[in-house]
Amino acid sequence: MKNLILTDIMKTGHHWWYGDFFRYNTITSQQITIVDDYYRLNEHSLVSYDRKIAIICAMNDFLLNNQEYKTDLMKKIEKLKKEGFKFILGTPWESRENTKRNQHYDLLKNHCYHAWYGDHDWFWYYMYAKNKDRNFIFDHSNKIYDFLYLNKIPRAHRKKLFEKIVSHGLLNNSLYSFTNLKSPHRLPAEYELPWLSGLQYPSQHGKEDQDIFEKPYNASVVNIVSETNDNNDEIFITEKLWKPIIAGQPFVVHGNHKILSKLKDMGFKTFDSVWDESYDDETDPDKRIVKIVQVLIAIKNNKFFDLYQQTKDIRYHNQNLFWNKLKLSEIINTRLSKFLLLYDKQ
Repeated sequence: MKNLILTDIMKTGHHWWYGDFFRYNTITSQQITIVDDYYRLNEHSLVSYDRKIAIICAMNDFLLNNQEYKTDLMKKIEKLKKEGFKFILGTPWESRENTKRNQHYDLLKNHCYHAWYGDHDWFWYYMYAKNKDRNFIFDHSNKIYDFLYLNKIPRAHRKKLFEKIVSHGLLNNSLYSFTNLKSPHRLPAEYELPWLSGLQYPSQHGKEDQDIFEKPYNASVVNIVSETNDNNDEIFITEKLWKPIIAGQPFVVHGNHKILSKLKDMGFKTFDSVWDESYDDETDPDKRIVKIVQVLIAIKNNKFFDLYQQTKDIRYHNQNLFWNKLKLSEIINTRLSKFLLLYDKQ
């Protein structure tokens, strides 16, 4: 079947990433045509396509304050509907939880047949695409600090874990940050992103969240991953978890219920053979925190050299799988096939 995907009706700046994501597919049973510009649709014979999907980027709610934007968006939607298009409202950089109050969703609820959230696949693609040409130098032969623990937005679940970790003295010899608190705690200057040219993270343009600087990963034993959400009804994996995987660093994840199980489903390995990962099965977020703290206490009392020997195969496996473009394509195939199936069900 022939399929056409318009990557962003309004071409708000995310169309390139959306198009690149879909171009990673390896589906041989479908013909996929990607169009990045609404005004180039006339170059295609629309009646020849079996499915026509248009993505509406909903990442920038502030655009709805512009009446011209809103009017133009609705006009284009009506025109595309007449051509047989169906719509995806896209916020793949965000979780379901974080988009509950998205104004685009409310405005377009009668036009969009599917919402595209980040879930577990978007940031694997994004971190792969952004870093595939980087020549990282990771060296885990000498460790100075116990943990690397990075926080920015002070979400309630993060503050709870942070306070519990501090109360147990687990950060006494660690690299950690909580940058958006009233009294922010930052990494030592030598561990900040050097390409900010003297600015502190996060800088005013705020686009460094997915950047990786090797030095803090090389200097710390285990990464405490402070994910975006800790709810039980979705699994949202961001750059926060992909970074230690890229770095070849062991990790403990404070995130959604069953987030480690999802990683395993995708082919990755976790560290249940080395320490207790039953926190991943805990449905009560507060009890999950208690279990995570107990794991961190056990890790802190371990010798880093022994720990890195024990986890060597797991870490190498994860690194190799992350950079496996074919495996990533299979994950993207699943996402794209879901969109096509939803089109047929509409």
